[in-house]
Amino acid sequence: MVSSHELKVIFSEEVDVHSAEQTTHYRVSGIGHPLKASLQDDRKTVALAFADPFPNGVESMLEISQVRDTSGNRIAETKRFLFVL
Repeated sequence: MVSSHELKVIFSEEVDVHSAEQTTHYRVSGIGHPLKASLQDDRKTVALAFADPFPNGVESMLEISQVRDTSGNRIAETKRFLFVL
């Protein structure tokens, strides 16, 4: 987590820029999809910017789906990660 409106997701390998920057591939419970998804220079980190802040002290869930690596392999199933601000 970067701030109350931003998350950084770090993948285990380099990801495809087009799928990594598709905002509909990410969702936070109670917040929705990010406004922007930006693949960083390392091609493993995606910065997600949301319009609304994450609730303070409340467990939220980030869902990631359909992101592909640079070989074209897609995440097999939706990945879910819990976080608290």
